[in-house]
Amino acid sequence: MGTDIELDGGSVVRDQLRSTVDDSLRERAHEISKQPLDRVFGGPGPAFGEAGGYPQLVSAGGETLRPRDQTTPLPVTARVLEVAAGNRDAYFSDTHVRSVHLRVLTFPYLPGYALQVARSLTETDDSLAHIRLLLFLICAGGIAVAAALGLAVSRAALAPV
Repeated sequence: MGTDIELDGGSVVRDQLRSTVDDSLRERAHEISKQPLDRVFGGPGPAFGEAGGYPQLVSAGGETLRPRDQTTPLPVTARVLEVAAGNRDAYFSDTHVRSVHLRVLTFPYLPGYALQVARSLTETDDSLAHIRLLLFLICAGGIAVAAALGLAVSRAALAPV
């Protein structure tokens, strides 16, 4: 969740964009936690990569359950199993599944189970790429204007010589 300190403004923008995704994952997790298990997993859920938050239930033994018709598994790591076992608190992580960059919230759901809710970071990554390009163009333009002004000043200063 943005524990690295960077000197560039990119980390600030990235963290701000991700905080919006994190907030939506927290909201979706809260909605799911108030619903019965069969309602969350008994019918079709959000498709993989959609903004609605793709859920996956994970038992402490590593078994998984997804909504009907959803076959794409989210990675189950030792850290996820620790949450399911009740030995770790909720956390956010990033992962790639089927070439899709995801933000995943893993939190305790029922005794012996953790719930993972994933959302695509494609929009965030696209926005960051666009901002990066704009900053590069602005910097390049600033350097060009500074070089032109420096050349003009030096010619004016050296003209009498």
